[in-house]
Amino acid sequence: MSNLSDLCPFDSRPLSPDREWTKEERLELAIWKVEDQKELGKAPVLSTIAKFYDVPCSSLWHRMKGRRSRSEAAEERQLLPKGVESALAGW
Repeated sequence: MSNLSDLCPFDSRPLSPDREWTKEERLELAIWKVEDQKELGKAPVLSTIAKFYDVPCSSLWHRMKGRRSRSEAAEERQLLPKGVESALAGW
């Protein structure tokens, strides 16, 4: 099998090996790459981009369709707004 970077329809991996990337950060980068490919008039291959950024293809697809992350969806159910919670935690 060939190297994954050979399979990817885009230039280079923007992930720095100097730090650990969270799944959420990798998803954001993958979404950015899909949108970038669309702007360039190319048809993005979600499965290839998902594999390149090490995220589930289904998660990438759902995010592209507008689904929010778990933490974003849970914010509506929280009793305290995020700013108030942070202020109390620091107090």
